[in-house]
Amino acid sequence: MNRGTLPSIFLRCLAAVAVPFLAASCQHEPTPESVKPIYAKIDRKRPASLEFWKTKSIQGREALDYGSRVSAMLAPTDITISLRTVRTADGGATVKCGFQGKPGKSYGFGSAVPISKDGYFLTAAHCVGQKGSTIQILAKTASPPVTLSLARVVWRSDETNPAEPDLAILHAPIKPEISVRIASPGLLKTGTPILTSGYGSFKKSWAGGRIQSITAPQTAPTGVTWRELTHSAPFTPGDSGGPILSEDGELVGINSQIVLTTPGWLPFGLGSFGYDRGICFVPDPVWLDSIIQRDRTSRDRKHNIKK
Repeated sequence: MNRGTLPSIFLRCLAAVAVPFLAASCQHEPTPESVKPIYAKIDRKRPASLEFWKTKSIQGREALDYGSRVSAMLAPTDITISLRTVRTADGGATVKCGFQGKPGKSYGFGSAVPISKDGYFLTAAHCVGQKGSTIQILAKTASPPVTLSLARVVWRSDETNPAEPDLAILHAPIKPEISVRIASPGLLKTGTPILTSGYGSFKKSWAGGRIQSITAPQTAPTGVTWRELTHSAPFTPGDSGGPILSEDGELVGINSQIVLTTPGWLPFGLGSFGYDRGICFVPDPVWLDSIIQRDRTSRDRKHNIKK
């Protein structure tokens, strides 16, 4: 699969007619002004896509509430994030987030999903830096209700290599409120309803759709094993790295990029681009567990040495 930055792919499609192109839906780089109308058009598809999920519940919660609780926000380390608890009219409380960066600088945000009770998360490789680097993560926890922490990149693929998936594993010293289990391969069938959740367009966002295609398991020379899926749920910058969920609340995949189509030449305008499908990746659970267990052992060894 050919991946790259949006401008280069956009240029390669400049003279194409009815040819799809790929666009990473979240990365450290901000969204180019030239493509914001495309993403605004995709955003408007969200409400209609959620009709199926409005009356659904997942593990005893409203489906959208569950999706919100298993989505974490990723932010660069050079932006200041502040949390403030505000009491609501019904006697409850909500957490307000403030963001402050350097004047004149744009920032990119992404999403992640908790996959263990001890702070391991899955996201897209293009949302994070190299192995060992850190990124800020804002996640739902049991107490306090929201926790801000630094997350370490445990493992990441080379997402520019077509032989590898766009996936990364993070660890943060927090205890997520809910951790998500990877869906059994037997549940991954075309036509299966799915719910996506993330922080598209810098706000909490959801979208519904169905699985369109699934590949057989693939293994790269580096050992990572995964499947690639396409789906019909619309998503935009910020949603990458976020979960695609089944009706049981299990993890179907990690959002990576979208495919857009145009019926004609570029002079017809950016509004002529249409949403075709989303692309996501799901790692093999056995391979994933081996990476996490290896990192746990390494962390325990370092902890004992410090003692």
